[in-house]
Amino acid sequence: MRLETEKGSAIDEPTDEQLREALSGLGGAAGSFAILTRADRPPEYVQTAGEAGQFLVEYREGKKHHRAEGEALPLQEVVALFQAYNRGDETWREMVPWQDVTKEISGSRGVKFLILAVAVVLVAVILYLSFTR
Repeated sequence: MRLETEKGSAIDEPTDEQLREALSGLGGAAGSFAILTRADRPPEYVQTAGEAGQFLVEYREGKKHHRAEGEALPLQEVVALFQAYNRGDETWREMVPWQDVTKEISGSRGVKFLILAVAVVLVAVILYLSFTR
């Protein structure tokens, strides 16, 4: 697994405590989003964005995209979900109800642009970090 945040911090094989710290910093020093990617099966990931203790959560498996239904999630739930996902514990799937948003994402130009923009930012951060070390 690899944890990345908007501000460019990247942690390979993060611990539960590192996940808690990174997610707790969202909306401040860590930026506004975090992505936990399965290194063994890219592009599979769980991601979150938010601040002030309220977060949206999505995951991707293959070509399928899902978003947590309902209201934004509190930090404690997001941390538990990321920790379970990180451990390979499938209970994260049952922690919240999920809505399949594959058609919504694949059919929307604005969302495609946003995904592309996030990907470009991530590539730039990874390149920057690889050349500054």
